[in-house]
Amino acid sequence: MSDSFQFKCPFCDQELKVLTESQGQIGKCPECSKEITIPVPEQTKKSCPFCGEIIKYTAKKCKHCDEWLEKNDNIQAETSQAPSLNITKKTKEIFTKHKLVVYLIFGVLAVLALSFYINSSKSTTENYFELGLKCYSIKDYKEAVKWYRKAAERGHISAQNMLGAYYLSGIGGAAKNYKEAVKWYRKAAEQGDADAQYKLAECYVSGNGVGRDGKDAVKWYRKEAVKWYRKAAEHGQVDAQFFLGVLYLSGISDILGKDRKEAVKWLRKAAEQGEARAQCFLGAYYLDGIGVAKDYKEAVKWYRKAAEQGNKRAIGMLKNNPKDDPYVISCRSNLKQILLSMKQYAMDYGYKFPSGNGMSGFNELIKKDYLTYLGVYRCHSSNPKTSGTSYIYLGGFMEGDSDRFGHANTPLVFDMPKNHNKIMNIYTPKNPYKIINVGFLDGHVESIKYSGEITTVRDVIDLLNKRESYSIMHLKILYEKADQVDRELSKVK
Repeated sequence: MSDSFQFKCPFCDQELKVLTESQGQIGKCPECSKEITIPVPEQTKKSCPFCGEIIKYTAKKCKHCDEWLEKNDNIQAETSQAPSLNITKKTKEIFTKHKLVVYLIFGVLAVLALSFYINSSKSTTENYFELGLKCYSIKDYKEAVKWYRKAAERGHISAQNMLGAYYLSGIGGAAKNYKEAVKWYRKAAEQGDADAQYKLAECYVSGNGVGRDGKDAVKWYRKEAVKWYRKAAEHGQVDAQFFLGVLYLSGISDILGKDRKEAVKWLRKAAEQGEARAQCFLGAYYLDGIGVAKDYKEAVKWYRKAAEQGNKRAIGMLKNNPKDDPYVISCRSNLKQILLSMKQYAMDYGYKFPSGNGMSGFNELIKKDYLTYLGVYRCHSSNPKTSGTSYIYLGGFMEGDSDRFGHANTPLVFDMPKNHNKIMNIYTPKNPYKIINVGFLDGHVESIKYSGEITTVRDVIDLLNKRESYSIMHLKILYEKADQVDRELSKVK
C-alpha cells in the first residue's frame, strides 16, 4: 500500500489527499480546477499504510487502526539532519570554550597571508627595477624606461629617481620632458628621498617643469624651491646643505632673510660630509669672522681639508695671503650663485635680467642687494684688476627667451676666455684640453672642454654654436651681444 498525505488547495481551501510519490508534481484541484503544485509534506506527519489516516511521523503504532508500524519496512524515521545539528552544536561549544585560541589561530594565519603578499609584491617591484638597470646597462633605454615605470608606479624610490633623471636630461637622445621629471622626482621626494628633494628644488630654481605665471605664482615658486632644499638638507643631502647655506648668505626677498649663522650651520653640515666648496667657505668665514668668531686655526683647518681634495682656491689661500679675496671658491659655484641672483632679480623686474653687460649688469645685482659679495664675480685663476670681474655677462635677455629662440641652452654668464687657459686634463696628458664654465638661461652650469685658442666672446659663441646649432635668428642676437662686449673689453686697459 502506497503512502499518502493530505493538504489544502491554496485557492479554494478544499482538503485534498494525494500519494506521496506525487509530491512536487503539478496537477489540478478537482474542486476549483486551478493548477497547483503538490507540496512536499512536512516530516512531522505521515499517513498510516494500513488505514490511511494522518499520524505523527515518529509514531510506532497507528492510533486509528492499532496496527504496529515498525514491521513495515517502507516506514523508517528520517533523521538525516540530526547528526549535522549535533555537529553544529558541538562545534559551537568548542568555539565558545576556546574562543581566544581560535581568534589567535585565525590572526596568525591572516598575518602570514599578508606578509606573503607584501613580500611577493616587494620582490616583483624589485625585479622590475633590476630589469630596468640591466636594460640601461646595455643602452636599451626604451626598455629600461618601461621597467623603471612599472617599478616606479609601485612606489620604488630609485626607479622614480631614474625616471626623473631620464626625462630631465633626455638620456639616450629621448626628448626632454620637464613636467614628467618633476612628477617622478616629487613622488620620490614625498617618500623622503633626499636626492629627489634636492633635484626637485633645482627644478624650482630653474623653473623647469613647474610652471609659473604672475607675481603670486613666482613667490610660491621660490617658497617651493627653499622648502625642498630644506627637506633634502635635513635628510643629509650634501649639495642641498651647501646651497641652503649659500641662500641664507644672500637671502631671498620676502622668502628667506639673510642669516649668517644659519648659513654657517648648513655649510658646516656639508663641509663635515666632505663638500670642498663648503669647507672653503668655512675657512673664509673663520678668517673674517662671518657668522662665527674669528679663528685663524679653524680657518686653516678647513682650507686644508678643501685643499686636500684639490680645491684650487683653498690651495692658493694656504700658499698666499689668507685674506686675499676669501669669498671666491670655484667658477662653477660662482656662476651658480650669480644665476640664482639673476633669477631672483628677473622675478622681481618683469622677468627681465639686468640690461648692462659684464660688471655693469652685475652692479645692478649689487646695488639692489641681490648679490653683494664682490669676490663671487672673480675667478681665482685670473686677476681682473681693470674690469672688476672675471666673467662675461650678456645683458638684456628675458625669462622665456629660450622658448622664443626654440633652444634651452642660451648662454647668459660665462668665464672670460683667459680664466682657465692653463688648466689641462691631468689624467690624459697626451690629449690636453682647456675648459670654460658657462651658465645658461635655464639656470644650469656646465664646464665645456675645448682645444685651440679662444680669445674673444665671439669665439665663445662659435664654440657653443658647434655644439648647440643655434637658429639663424638666435645666433645673430648672440653675435650682436658678443661683439658689443668685445668692444667694451677692448677699451679696458
